[in-house]
Formats: sequence, C-alpha cells, structure tokens
Amino acid sequence: MAKKIITIVGVTGQQGASVADIFIKEGNWHVRGITRDPTKEGSQAWTDKGVELVKADLNDAASLKAALAGSTAIFGVTDFWGITSDPKAQESAAAAGLPVNVYAYGREVQQGRNIVDAANATVDTLERFVLSTLSPTKKWSKGKYAHNFHFDAKWEAVEYLKATYPKLAEKTSYLQVALYLSNWKAYNGLGRPIKASFLRLQPDGTFLLGVPSDPDGLVAMIDARQDTGVFVKALLEVAPGKNLLGTSGELSWSEYASLWGKVNGVTCNFHPLDRKVLEDMIPGGIGEELADMLEYIGEFGYTGGDLSIVRPKDLGVDVPVSTVEQYMKEQDCRIIMSKPTIVLVPGAWHTPEHYDLLLQRLRDAGYPTSSNQLTSVGSADPKNQTVATDTKFIREDLLLPELDQGKDVVLVMHSYGGCPGAAAAKGLSKTERVAAGQKGGILGLVFISAFLANEGDSLQSKLPGQKLDPWNIINEETGQIDVDDPEAIFYNNVDDALTKAAVKGLRQQAHTSFTTPSSPPAWQDEVFDGRRAYIKCQQDRTIPYIAQSMMLQFSGHQWHELDLGDAGHSPFLSHTESVYKFIDERASEWAN
Repeated sequence: MAKKIITIVGVTGQQGASVADIFIKEGNWHVRGITRDPTKEGSQAWTDKGVELVKADLNDAASLKAALAGSTAIFGVTDFWGITSDPKAQESAAAAGLPVNVYAYGREVQQGRNIVDAANATVDTLERFVLSTLSPTKKWSKGKYAHNFHFDAKWEAVEYLKATYPKLAEKTSYLQVALYLSNWKAYNGLGRPIKASFLRLQPDGTFLLGVPSDPDGLVAMIDARQDTGVFVKALLEVAPGKNLLGTSGELSWSEYASLWGKVNGVTCNFHPLDRKVLEDMIPGGIGEELADMLEYIGEFGYTGGDLSIVRPKDLGVDVPVSTVEQYMKEQDCRIIMSKPTIVLVPGAWHTPEHYDLLLQRLRDAGYPTSSNQLTSVGSADPKNQTVATDTKFIREDLLLPELDQGKDVVLVMHSYGGCPGAAAAKGLSKTERVAAGQKGGILGLVFISAFLANEGDSLQSKLPGQKLDPWNIINEETGQIDVDDPEAIFYNNVDDALTKAAVKGLRQQAHTSFTTPSSPPAWQDEVFDGRRAYIKCQQDRTIPYIAQSMMLQFSGHQWHELDLGDAGHSPFLSHTESVYKFIDERASEWAN
C-alpha cells in the first residue's frame, strides 16, 4: 500500500524542519519537502534522510501547484523575516520607496495566497491542510497596533482561504506558532544581530531582561525547531477546523527572567523597555514593528483574545511538547554570560602603565584587558619602526592571540594608536570571522582623541602644513622624537601627582612612525556600522577639538560620541569614570 504524502512548504526552515523530523520518524508517511534550491547543502541533508525534495518558489503559483499535487496533507508557512533580510528585497523596497517591512508585508500576503491557491488545486484528494499563521494584530487591537506586519500578513492568508475556498476551509486547521524561544539570540530582521540583546549583563554581575511589554502578561513561547512538528501531527489526528496556539509554555516576562537566571545560576531581573529604544536600535521601521508586537502581546495576549483558540491540552490527543526550562538548559549562553576582552592600544610615547587607572576600572567591572607597548615606542631601532610594524604588532601580538582563543574583543585606541590599531583590525570583525567559520572577533572600535587615517595617510600628513607641531623635538641622527613640556601638551587638567608619574613613564617615539603611510582602516568597513565610537576632548592640546570634530565629520560614517568639555588629551587619567562608562555602554551593547 502506497504511503500517504505530506508536503512541507519551507522544509529547511525551523517550522518545516520540525514537521519533517516528526513524520520521518512516523515511518508511514512519504515526506516531500519544498525548497527553492534542492542542490544547496542544507537541502541535500534532507535527501539523505529520505525526504523527496521538490523545487518550487512561493512567488511562483504554478511551481507550487505542481509541487503540492497528490498530497494527502500539506503544511504551509511563509517567512516574513526571510524577505526583510534578503538583499534583493531590500533593494526592491528602496526602489519602490517603501520601508522593507511594508514591502515584505505585500510579498508575504501574496505568497500566502499562492500557497492557498496551490493547496486548493488538490482539494478533491487532500485530507488535511495545516496553515501556520499568527493573530491579526490590527483587528484585535482595534487599530492601536498597526505596524505588526508579520502577524497581519500571515492572517491575511486565513481570511483569503475562508472567503475563497469553503471546501478547502473544511479540511483546514490553523497553527498559531508562539514567540520563538530562539529570539534570545536577537536578530534584527535585516539579517544582522541586534546591537543590544534583550538580555544584558549589568556591571554588578546580574542580568537585565528588557522588552517593551507588560511584565506580568502571559507570553506564549515555543521551541519551534523541536515542537512545531508535534503540533502538526496532533492536528492531523483530530478533526479539522482547529485554531491551535502552538506553545511550549506560557509565562510572563518576569517569570521568564527569573527562570533564565535560575537555569544559568545568576540573578536576572525584568524591566520594561521604552519602545523608543527598540525603534532607535533597529532601522527601517522594524524596531517600530517589534515594539508593536511586544506591546500588543502584553496588552491583548499573543492571540489577541480570540475565543476560537484552543491549546494543546484541549485536543484530546497526546501532545508531548518540550518546556521553556528544558530549552533554556540546552542553550549555550556564554555569548552573554561573559564580557568581551578590552584590548587597548596606547598612543605615541605612552606605555600600558599610563592607562592603569582605566584598565583597572575595567577589570573591576569584570572585563578582561590586554595592552602592550607599541614597537615604535622606546625602540632600540627607531628608524625601522613604521606604522606598518606597529600594525603588524597589534594584529599578531595583541588581537589574534585573543581572537584565536574564541574571545570577543572591543578595541580601544588612543591618539596615534588609532592609525595602526584601525589598520590591524581590518578583516577581524566578529561578523567576518563568523562568516569564515572562525570563533571570536572584534565587536567594535573605540577611539580616544585619536587620529582617523585613511589609506595612504601618515599621521604627519593629517597635520596643518603636513608638519609636526613645534613641541615635537626631533633628533634626526637617532630618528627619535621627544616632547617639549608634556605636562602642558598631554596632561592639562590632570592631577599633579598623576601628571608627574605619567611624564616619568614617557618613552621616545620613532619619527618614521609618523611619516609612513597607513593601511586601509577597519572603521571604514560596513561591518562596523553602529560599532564605531569616539571620545572627544575639548581642551586637547595634542589633537585640537576642531581636528577631532573634522575627522569625524569627513569620515563619512556615524559615530557614538562622548564629548568631554574640560578634558585634555588624557581623559583616561582626568575623567577615568566617564571614559569607563562610555566603553562599558558600548561593550555591553555590542556584545549582546
């Protein structure tokens, strides 16, 4: 006897993969999976498991009808976030003058209709259609939340099905898939990690969960990869017409925070997040959409108060789902359980000891730190010390030893250190290393009154007239530079005792490090968008405030800025706490 056929739309996604796993285990079903590209490595893995892969595109109704032909059961799902993160869709949205989520709404509505049309083409032989959907936010909130497009788009397919194909509707059940538990990893809908996860490590070692939602309202959550298939199987075992909330558990945000802390052996508290934080954090209307979703869930519930909703316990069959606690125990939370390493690149003439106050403050807050004296500082062979030798040293002796251990790094650079430091960071961002299959990476760049050099620039070429200031005492014979009156040049507004110790610790600087060209800097790269920071010092006599401002202005990029009105060139001595807080804020944001 021929096996019944279950056809799964989106077999390589979390929901579709879960359904495939369950019915492969059943043994009495022929599992057919629809994918846009059956030749991809991820697709081929299903072939090895015995799944029949069929090529079809949700935007091509004819290919869908051919792929669904002969099905006994169909599972249908659309992927809103797959559209928003598609560079081609982003380009099309921009060309149409639309936010990408508004564009994705229209695309997903049409894809949902295409699935319904294709399913109806098999209605005479089809026994069951299970459609993955979400509640109509605009309807249940009476228009209060009008930007939760990924919910409303999915429900449009339900309305279309009911209005257009009554016979198909009689064979259909709806699965409202709960909030993904995997969202703790927090992607922004554009294919990139959110700059600040909802779970954040605090300076006192506790964790804070912040979302714009009611702390006590129940939230339906699901391990989608594990449990979606369990719900679909259950819906095939009972009469059609069900509107099932597919959830692994319902708990409040406060309860979630407490449970997460318990599982990970830490204290975790919940605090409602102002929706504007989310809107500012994620561009293109997606932050606004996620804020609408979370506030809607908090106020109206995940399903909006729909009285037709049933829960797994109401089905009358065994539904062996996992639990939220079980999911948490299976996760590797080290990405947010530990702080990144702060790698500090000193400026010219300076050694790591000059930064001891700042480095110790960072270590007191739980940050590992690393720093070392540049090769151009105090060198016995100064004429052979260049920007390139400093760049090589920073990369090979400071950065790679940390990164190759799988550590994440925030790179902090002072003064001249910005030239070789930014060049050394090239290609070592977290994004680039993960894409290359490597662990660890640079999360972001912090410049403390530092030079921003373009490719080919030398430090000297960035100065007026391309000449060093008169306080640079150059010894042409040795190739070294000393500083005239460093107290006034470097340490104005610094405590006298700290100034004396700092002056005593200065070393000679290789002249060639100021005259040789820089390599391309990492701060120019798109992977550091939102991950560039600069501390400006208004009383700086080494790199004047106007020069700092002009470098930022002409960089062509946006920066996080801290403007210290009464700081000279060494704010790590005069404003240690302010500099620490700024680095801590950036590191916390970038790490999560």
